[in-house]
Amino acid sequence: VDYIGPINTAKACLLENISKFILISSTATTRPKSLGYIFTNLSVGGIMDEKRKGEVAIIDCFSKYNKLSSSSSSSSSSSSSSSSSSSSLPSYTIIRPGGLEEPKQNKILGPTSLEVSQGDVLTGIISRADLAEFTIEVAT
Repeated sequence: VDYIGPINTAKACLLENISKFILISSTATTRPKSLGYIFTNLSVGGIMDEKRKGEVAIIDCFSKYNKLSSSSSSSSSSSSSSSSSSSSLPSYTIIRPGGLEEPKQNKILGPTSLEVSQGDVLTGIISRADLAEFTIEVAT
């Protein structure tokens, strides 16, 4: 689910010319020596390894697709600029939430209660409702 699933879904999106792909993964996937990664990976049958492999595969898939698309569009049309062709290329976003709150406590706290960063540096807890709201914002 966390490795092959994202690959198959991303490939399907690229084949259907869907402009944006969003993967909800997990915090600490790029920090295999962190306690969160080690504990989760051991207690849930290697899930963190699978999530990271899925992330890397998505990055690779979009990179290769966009590279091929850019080279074929620039060779077939001499008037296209890289900025206009790159804006039409499909993109991906990897969301790495911290721990998810239990559904009975699943309150929407809203954007003022969320901390967003680039990369994989934060930890914490987020409600599923806030994660859903955030994902919708990223998608639009």
